[in-house]
Amino acid sequence: MSEKPLTGKIMAALLLSFCVLAMSNTPPIASKIRELGDRYQQKKAAGYDLSEVDKTIAQIQKARREGDRTRFAGLLKQAEAQLEQAPPPAPKAADEKTVPLPPLTPLSDKVVPADAPWPMYGHDPRHTCRSPYRGLTVPPDGPKWIFPSPGGPRGFTSSIAVGDDGLIYAGTAQNSDFMTDKARGHSGVLFALSPGGRKVWQYDSQSGSPLICMIESGPLLTADGRIIFGKDDGHVYALNKHGRVLWDLAADDAFTPGKYDDNEQFIPSPVLGPDNTLYAVSHFGNVYDSRTISALKKIPQLKAIIDRYGIKGVDRPVWGKVYALDARTGARKWVFDPSADRTVNKITFFGSPAVGRDGTLYATAYSNTREGYLYALNPDGTLKWRYPDETGTNKIQALCSPPAIGDGGTIYAGSYGDKENAGLYAFNPDGTLKWRFEIAENRITSGPGLGPDGTLYFGSHNHPAAVGSDRPPRGALYAIKDAGSGAELKWKFDVKYGITASPAIDKDGNVFFCLTAIQPVPYGSLGDYGLYALNSKGEKLWEYPLKGYAWGAPAIGKDGSVYVGIIRGEAGVVAFGP
Repeated sequence: MSEKPLTGKIMAALLLSFCVLAMSNTPPIASKIRELGDRYQQKKAAGYDLSEVDKTIAQIQKARREGDRTRFAGLLKQAEAQLEQAPPPAPKAADEKTVPLPPLTPLSDKVVPADAPWPMYGHDPRHTCRSPYRGLTVPPDGPKWIFPSPGGPRGFTSSIAVGDDGLIYAGTAQNSDFMTDKARGHSGVLFALSPGGRKVWQYDSQSGSPLICMIESGPLLTADGRIIFGKDDGHVYALNKHGRVLWDLAADDAFTPGKYDDNEQFIPSPVLGPDNTLYAVSHFGNVYDSRTISALKKIPQLKAIIDRYGIKGVDRPVWGKVYALDARTGARKWVFDPSADRTVNKITFFGSPAVGRDGTLYATAYSNTREGYLYALNPDGTLKWRYPDETGTNKIQALCSPPAIGDGGTIYAGSYGDKENAGLYAFNPDGTLKWRFEIAENRITSGPGLGPDGTLYFGSHNHPAAVGSDRPPRGALYAIKDAGSGAELKWKFDVKYGITASPAIDKDGNVFFCLTAIQPVPYGSLGDYGLYALNSKGEKLWEYPLKGYAWGAPAIGKDGSVYVGIIRGEAGVVAFGP
């Protein structure tokens, strides 16, 4: 006769047996077994797959009968871990169509969902990069856990999101096998990981050009349980909490649908507006003109890919657009094309847009001539203003960093200086330039973050195209104060290589950031890269060397854990914390 798992008489028998085996440990073990029994019943009732747990329970009962105290305790821990990782029930296809989801909850200046510690790139729609929790301030002995990248050293390329249930979401680059054999490889994959660093589920669209198909867009978590992200394959995807696709938006200019939909790429992370409109901006894609295709074919590896898949050049590669979507259905509300009336300069978007308290959408952009723009759009898709305006005066450098919006409505964004020094720009809500703060390096792609006291934190780097004897491969984290008519430097923390991703700031003003290699360097060498923690005075709290570097921004969990995805070397998602 089969025995029932961890309930009723069986649980009582387990408790009694263990009392005989280890009297001194009876109270904690009894409490643990009762807790596991309750969790087992809850998950069983909810439809979780507990087949592996049931197998372990059978072994626990055998150990009980044999009086093996050590094996009993080890199997108990195993059952606990299996319960945590048990696959959730997958809803039937009909369920999603017939069972209405709760309405989207309007955003606030705090977090969405209400208790999610890090629900999107930049933490919130204004991209303050500021958590309501305290991050890890004590030097760690090592990572709390590492989830290795299944794509090898190509690793995790998106920023990280953390849900109210503690699940961690991050996207990867494509596996190199995808470039030659889709049956063996994968394109960019979105992973959902448990708080303990185990895979809960993964989603791979298996689409995109073999030239590139990664996920650089950070996931956005909505109040009704959706996970929304863009991909280099020219699509925006919405998944439910079980990793099933709810909707899939293809860009306007996606061609040969399902295969090379990357004339536009959704590199920037999406953002949700106060009226529950989802905004996604596109970057010019990996569809090239005929001249570029000819140049790429001079590289043997790329020529093999181009010939294998029959990739052709196009006469007019598309640049960027702003898409406003219904977050529930993916239906388009409107599309804003800044290049529609331009015959020469074409404009694209690289950073995630930010949304002000009044619903205005702010998006940074640059043109093919490296001129910078800041667009302010009304919720209905009409242009509120653009800096610089159409008169052509007051030209600025290319704006590549995601914008951040201060408590008073000032918009901040960093520039791409090429061989000139980069700068952080501040714009008034009426579209006038407030000030420009020049730095020693030539690139700011890191979105600025805002500390609790209003201090602006952002990273910088020197780009290889401009590195010379006077431009070493270096960077810095800057802390500056908005003084109204200008900006004042509070402190500067110099680093090797550079900082390209936004920082994460905790409630006390401690700043967490990672280094990124900008130059060819020996991947996997310890000490070249690392995760840093500084206090609000610029003093180093701790650093930990990583065998890889970060493209995406880190995130802070409720318990103070800091999560970051890395590429190259020992690529994976790394957690540091208590």
